[in-house]
Amino acid sequence: MSELAMTVQNPARTALAEPTDIQLIWRSGLAWLLMLTLFSLAALLVDARELDGVNVWAKPLKFSISTTLHFATMLLCLSVVRRDQQDAYWLRVATWAAAVAMVFEMSYIFVQAAQAEHSHFNADSNFHRVMYGLMGIGAVTLIAVSAVIGLAAWFSRNIPPALRHGITTGLIGGFVLTLIVAGYLGGNGSHFVGVPAPDAPTVPLFGWSRTVGDLRPAHFLALHMMQLVPLAGWMLARFAPSRGVVSVWAFALAYVALTAGVFVQARMGLPLISA
Repeated sequence: MSELAMTVQNPARTALAEPTDIQLIWRSGLAWLLMLTLFSLAALLVDARELDGVNVWAKPLKFSISTTLHFATMLLCLSVVRRDQQDAYWLRVATWAAAVAMVFEMSYIFVQAAQAEHSHFNADSNFHRVMYGLMGIGAVTLIAVSAVIGLAAWFSRNIPPALRHGITTGLIGGFVLTLIVAGYLGGNGSHFVGVPAPDAPTVPLFGWSRTVGDLRPAHFLALHMMQLVPLAGWMLARFAPSRGVVSVWAFALAYVALTAGVFVQARMGLPLISA
């Protein structure tokens, strides 16, 4: 079976082939994140402390799962990039920067959780304000690497067109959308547009407000564009290659429109799902 056919039929198999040096960094980060996910899940089950009515380990668990998914996506997308391009200096720099940012972000979130203190929107002291600012830089670094890998995929002409367009539009589009939504969220000083009552209803599992505007649904959609659009590209490359590129772009544009609509709705102070 040719390398091109393997890429379309099973990108996970391609990712498990003989790794390049840069793939080893992503694999190591992914393994560490999986251990953090298991640790935070275990801690949530045995530690009953709460912060703002939520278990102190709920946020580390959510961030561990989300970042694990992000690293797995980057590894899979990177695995189909031409191996000679994976050795590019700029891609190595972006990878190391993302790895350092991830270790810093997750370490601080876990330390704060262990102390039952906020990691985000914490202005209790100069130290916490500085750390929150550094977390913002780290978050941008973490998502910026997706745009770099998206560009690398675009210049890898060995990738089937629908998959190549899916990776590029998904990673770069997701980076831009996340930057916009997260930037507004950070400047807003809160997840909410409005003030929910302490016992106000929320969306199960996610915790999104059902009474006031909540910026987290738009942030969720923006982040996961990096997974869903490349996935659409892979499916189209495998099952409908003749109209794959057009379909990928149509899906990406519809996804952007949906995210923008949810973002505008939150800014108007309206919940995604009313109580």
